[in-house]
Amino acid sequence: MNRRKFISFLSFSALYSSSRLSWGSDLYHIKSMSELRNFKPEYIGQEVYLESYYVGVGRGGGYFTFHEGVRNDNGGTVISAVGGGYWLRRLHNDHCLVYDFGARDDIDGFDSTNAIQGAIDNCNHISLGGGNFNISHPLYLRSNIIFDGDFGSLSSLVPKNSAFMKGSIFAPGNYHPDFLQKIIKKQILDYKNNSIKLDDVSGFRKGDIVRISSHESTLSFGFWVENYIQLSRIIKVDSLNKTLIIEHPVSFDGELELCLASTDSVKARFGRPLFCCTDTIVRNTEINTWDYWIADSCTYNMLFENIYGSAKSVVYGNSYCYTTFKNIRIKFTGSVSELAFGSHFTTLEGIYAISSDEGVSKKEMISWTEAGRNCTLSRFLLRINNNETPSTIIRVSGHSNAIIKNGQIFIFSNSNNILSVENYGNGQPECANITYSNIDVYAKESINVFCDVFKANDTATIEKVSFHNVRYFGMKPKVALLRLRGTPLNTISGVDAIIYSKYGGDAKIAHAKGNYIHLTSVAYESNTEDYSTNNVTYSKVN
Repeated sequence: MNRRKFISFLSFSALYSSSRLSWGSDLYHIKSMSELRNFKPEYIGQEVYLESYYVGVGRGGGYFTFHEGVRNDNGGTVISAVGGGYWLRRLHNDHCLVYDFGARDDIDGFDSTNAIQGAIDNCNHISLGGGNFNISHPLYLRSNIIFDGDFGSLSSLVPKNSAFMKGSIFAPGNYHPDFLQKIIKKQILDYKNNSIKLDDVSGFRKGDIVRISSHESTLSFGFWVENYIQLSRIIKVDSLNKTLIIEHPVSFDGELELCLASTDSVKARFGRPLFCCTDTIVRNTEINTWDYWIADSCTYNMLFENIYGSAKSVVYGNSYCYTTFKNIRIKFTGSVSELAFGSHFTTLEGIYAISSDEGVSKKEMISWTEAGRNCTLSRFLLRINNNETPSTIIRVSGHSNAIIKNGQIFIFSNSNNILSVENYGNGQPECANITYSNIDVYAKESINVFCDVFKANDTATIEKVSFHNVRYFGMKPKVALLRLRGTPLNTISGVDAIIYSKYGGDAKIAHAKGNYIHLTSVAYESNTEDYSTNNVTYSKVN
């Protein structure tokens, strides 16, 4: 092809009906993407200006330059040219708008799923540009990107009560116990702190995320979940010593195995390869769906910030690792939070959750379980409408080193407990170092139990539980302000509680010893067979 092609007056006239040539330059103005696909380039390096992705919409335009060679047409930044070669969109710092890939918010009900997914797959910084878009399938987030709604919105077009996760907004990873069972894992021969020794380290590279898990597992909702789960990044591969050096140390004593966190060999939900999403930011986005806005998930070093709207849950998912949810404001129809399948070192900060006017479908509002550890909920507000009486507000079970602090809870009434730590033994991971602090609970009607610690059987393990400066404002609880329940052979110990109740409440203590409890209320009662084996004090206020 010629580097330059002379344009005669006749050829100019013929072209002007579809494309405008700026006077004093050879820059053509193209009216739409479909027209660009049919525009024949004249020389290598030619630049054209696309006015709009669709005729007259005024969105998705930009400058394109013609190049030789072959690149896949991605519908937004690379466009195949007539006669060979391709047009390449000029981007600033790899920033693109979803309009650049054909997303539309000017037509009611328009499905922008493919366009937005195209932007995610091909750009490192994606923006909704403040637009309001509809999707019909969860968007699979890529690692190492920034997805910024710029306070635009994503709404699901999927009919209510369709298949699980069909109405989800994002898929940052896609872990579920059913899929992980299909991965072939390597036995770890030895490990200490950040060093892991294998029989062969081929196939592993610096920067890979690996999944480390124990041999022992517990049955949970019909699936086997390992008792120890950890994700970590490889920072060095020592081929000579057959050793991997990982970013975070292993904190387990027992036999372990390892695999890559992402693999094309195992297909997860909707036939997508199993993957872990890493080092990605999602922010400033309104979401609207009847489903979980995230369902199957696996994240490492991710940030979700300024997410608001309506969904089945506020923060729900599997294997959130070294991940932060900050300033999340959701009207929910199911529950507030479920962290499962080995979620660890994850922080929920600035959480505002209000139940839907239609009610909620779950009986536990916050449930952290399935071998989780080192997760924190801070600065939260939870409102349950008068038409709902959930059995449990917050339950930690099979989760260690959990901190839940600085929150307010508003409820109508409650049928079981408000703040609880429970362990059911039979192989379930221990509950250790659980802290509730600086939490105020307001109840319009009576509740059953305010603070609860429960060992279900002789194999249950609970160690070090704190209720510090937790306050209850409501009618006297029907059962107890504080309840400790162990078994004759497996007593509860290590509970440190400082609890205030405006209108009193009983302390119910059975099969517990060595606990330090201080209750403050207008009245105090004790119904216990173990009172003498616990340090219980109280102060009465007017």
